[in-house]
Amino acid sequence: ALLDRFLRETQKMQQRDMPPWVRSLQQSGAAGSPSAGLRMMLPRQATVAVVLPGKDGEAGFVAAINPRGMTRLLYTILDRQQTRAGRYRGRDLLQLGAASWAALLDGTFLVASDEATLRRGMDRLLAGATTPPPPPPNLGAPARAWDLTGIIGGGDRRLEELLWGEGLSPRGAGQAAIGVDVATSDLTAGRIAVDCDSPAAAADAAVALQQRAGERAQRLAERGLVLRATSRVDGARAVLDWELSGVEEALATWVASSQESPSTPPTSP
Repeated sequence: ALLDRFLRETQKMQQRDMPPWVRSLQQSGAAGSPSAGLRMMLPRQATVAVVLPGKDGEAGFVAAINPRGMTRLLYTILDRQQTRAGRYRGRDLLQLGAASWAALLDGTFLVASDEATLRRGMDRLLAGATTPPPPPPNLGAPARAWDLTGIIGGGDRRLEELLWGEGLSPRGAGQAAIGVDVATSDLTAGRIAVDCDSPAAAADAAVALQQRAGERAQRLAERGLVLRATSRVDGARAVLDWELSGVEEALATWVASSQESPSTPPTSP
C-alpha cells in the first residue's frame, strides 16, 4: 500500500499539466496496484552487515539480497549497464559506482561498499552456505510481525549515534535489538530493546531513549510527521516503543517538492 501511494503521487505530478480528459484516461488505467511489477523485484529476504572501520577509518557494508524472482534477468540488466571488474572465486565482480560493488552467488545478490568488503562477504557466504540463518533478535512482548529486525552493537560509534545522538551512550548499556513494522501506508511502528548491565542501568537508558525520541519528534514534525514514543524498563532491558504517523501526507509533499525543484533534491522524510 505504501508503494502504491508513492507511485500514485508521482503519477499525479506527471499528470498535473495534462488536459482533464487525458488525465482521466490515465487514472482509469491505473485502477489496479501500480506497484505490482515493482514488488516482483523486491527482496523476499535481505541481510545487511556493517563492517567495522579498518585502517582507513571508514566503516563499510555488505548486503545479501534474495529477490522474489527474475534473479537472472536482474543480473543480466546490471551486467549490460555496469563495468565488470574482474572475477573472484569463479564469479564476476560488477562495479556499480564509486562506492558500490556487486556479485551474484547462485540466487543471492551481494552488494558492498567496496571491492575488499565484497570479497569478504563472498567468502563468508560461501563458507556458510549450508548454515541456517540465525533466528531474529528477541524484541520481547507484545509480539509484532516485524518487517525488519537487527542488532546495533559492537562499538561502532556512528551506529550508536542513531540511538543516543552525539553524546555518550548511558553507562551499562549494551547492544540493542531493533524492529520496524510498516503497519499501513500511513503508519510505521518500531521497537528498540537495549540490553543493560542492571535494572538501574536500564532505567537510565530508558530516559536517554525517551529524550532522543523527543529530539527526533521535533525534526520530523517539521515535515508533517508525528512521532509518538514511550519508554519502559523490562528487567535489565530498556525498551522504547514508537509509532510514526502522517506518512502518506509527508510522502505526497516530498514527491511534489522533488518535482518542483529538480535541481535541488529534497531531504527524504
